[in-house]
Amino acid sequence: MPGLPGSIHGLTSGPMRIHLVATSLVSAACTLCGCAMGEDKPSPCEEDESQCPASSRQATDVACDCRCVAGYSGITPTREFEGEVSACLPPDLNVKLAMPEQLDAISKMSSEQYNQRVYKFCSEKVAGFLDDLIEQQQRPRDLKAMCIGPRIRCKCSTTGAQEQTAACSTSCADRECDKDNCLPLLRVGGSVDTSGCSCSRVNVCGSMSPSTSEPPLCLNRVAAVLRRQPRPRRRSPRGVRATIRVPFRRLQRVASVC
Repeated sequence: MPGLPGSIHGLTSGPMRIHLVATSLVSAACTLCGCAMGEDKPSPCEEDESQCPASSRQATDVACDCRCVAGYSGITPTREFEGEVSACLPPDLNVKLAMPEQLDAISKMSSEQYNQRVYKFCSEKVAGFLDDLIEQQQRPRDLKAMCIGPRIRCKCSTTGAQEQTAACSTSCADRECDKDNCLPLLRVGGSVDTSGCSCSRVNVCGSMSPSTSEPPLCLNRVAAVLRRQPRPRRRSPRGVRATIRVPFRRLQRVASVC
């Protein structure tokens, strides 16, 4: 599937380049002046662990419901994208990947603490990874050295982790994201789709996300593909049936043979 055209992907020429430069200058100004996109307030779960959805300690992966906004609200036009991102839980939350000391720490957590940790994995780690990866994807080649490009902000939540899968029961390949192993995440139609990515770190202007001191962020591609919404089949108009016309002479010959 192609990436989003226009100012989100493949923007390298003509008047659209001017639009990107203008957006980039606004981004730089916002960085200096401290303005930011309309950030949502913390969720009830992030503030109170008793408000978090339940997660199983035997789960190995989690489905994060993510919403990404491109642009600065009130300053530049914004577009919204939504999708489900399937990610493997990190070793400190994943009994299949945890070291002995991590297993001990998991067992000592209260259910509410574990639930909140899983939720924050989506709301902080996965959301931050998407921010960095999408910005890296949309940054034109001639502006990558300057680290200038469209601004993306993602917010993720989850209804809890309940599944244990083979894909997230073993460590994934620690691989930097590039155009060969990760297709654009933002798709035409307003969706976020990670099924085309098989990488675990993104280079953010010379530094890695997650950092090299942290475990890689592993995406569960198998789950992402299985959970993708199927395309609706095109149905022919009601009452229209395919007909085959047979010449009258041919019908006469068939009748004579019978």
